[in-house]
Amino acid sequence: MKDYEIIEVNEDSKEKLFRLLEWRKTGKENIDLIKKNEYGTLCSDYFKVLVVEKDDQFIAYITITIIPKPDERLGTLYVDELWVPQKYRRRGLAKALIEKASEYAKDMGLWRVRLIVGYENTNAREFYKSVGFVESSAMFCEKNL
Repeated sequence: MKDYEIIEVNEDSKEKLFRLLEWRKTGKENIDLIKKNEYGTLCSDYFKVLVVEKDDQFIAYITITIIPKPDERLGTLYVDELWVPQKYRRRGLAKALIEKASEYAKDMGLWRVRLIVGYENTNAREFYKSVGFVESSAMFCEKNL
């Protein structure tokens, strides 16, 4: 039996998310540094944060974005970030988060889940393959603003 739950962050749980994000960034829990972020920019109809909650704390998360198409075609669910702290890895949390994100995509009638992983990140690449992702030969491009 699992000792955690996967939930969607909402207005009532945003402070726990801010604590987790600040801890990830600094190794400390300083809520004042991250409170400047508005909840509305974190969660909307098209952007969700799903978290693993254990013992009333958020310990891991995945951010997902729904990318609709401008016509009758089905959209895509894009995984922007998946993070599990080192001490919680290899316990099935990342897999559970990917599965929950995939459920969202299915429930919304989307046709695909996409993500980008660094070529040199062999552990992540192997993990994504193990949960059904297939690597493509697409070229990733970025532009700094």
